Amino acid sequence: MAIVVKEPDQKEFEHPEDGQYLGVIADVIDLGEVETGYGIKPRVRIVYLLDSNDSEGNPFRVVSTFTASLHEKANLRKTLKQILGADVSGQFDLEELLGINNQLVVATTEKDDKVYTNIVAILKAPKGSPRLSIPDDFVRQQDKQKKQQPAKKAAPQLKKPAAKPPVEQEVEQEVEQEQAPAPTPAPAKTAAPANRAGTIRQARTVTPAPAAAPAVDPKAAKLAALRAQLAAAEAEENAASTETQPIGDEDIPF
Repeated sequence: MAIVVKEPDQKEFEHPEDGQYLGVIADVIDLGEVETGYGIKPRVRIVYLLDSNDSEGNPFRVVSTFTASLHEKANLRKTLKQILGADVSGQFDLEELLGINNQLVVATTEKDDKVYTNIVAILKAPKGSPRLSIPDDFVRQQDKQKKQQPAKKAAPQLKKPAAKPPVEQEVEQEVEQEQAPAPTPAPAKTAAPANRAGTIRQARTVTPAPAAAPAVDPKAAKLAALRAQLAAAEAEENAASTETQPIGDEDIPF
């Protein structure tokens, strides 16, 4: 299948006839850095609208392009002198040219099978001539470029996390305090009594040691029991008889 390409249809621009016209400066355009026969140069363009209309009822438009320089030999400086009627130096804002009227002499030329309308001379507007103004529907080049540029989308904004309210922090602190065990109070100290000299001494409690139980001799205990028995018997005999023979230890049977 054939893929056919062709040149786009180009509108055939109408050109005014050679002669004199009243013109108004409607636009000044910064072309930026442009490749020229003398290298890359900053270029600017001045646009005039004439007091003559084309077949569609629009005013004819003629332009002049210059290197953006105010050198004493530069074409832009010479042209500004014709437009303003005075020389300029140092620096100049081309926006101040908008709305200025001049008497223009235009002529058409052909180059590389193309027709161009050039401004041959720029004169002061004749006295008493009607003043041209820029049409209300005229759109400057810089405004056209703004319309052609796509609208920039606003960058999405990230929402910051909401800060934790201080009330919740206070509640958490209160809960932690309620859960924490209460501290055990320290026992109260009893003041020690003061002695006569006023010095406080700590009272001491002395517990007496238990008395050691005496060792029991079984023979002595048996002897004591016999003696008690003999004493009882002797008391009975004394009651019966006045004379009693004493009993010695050697007479006690063991």
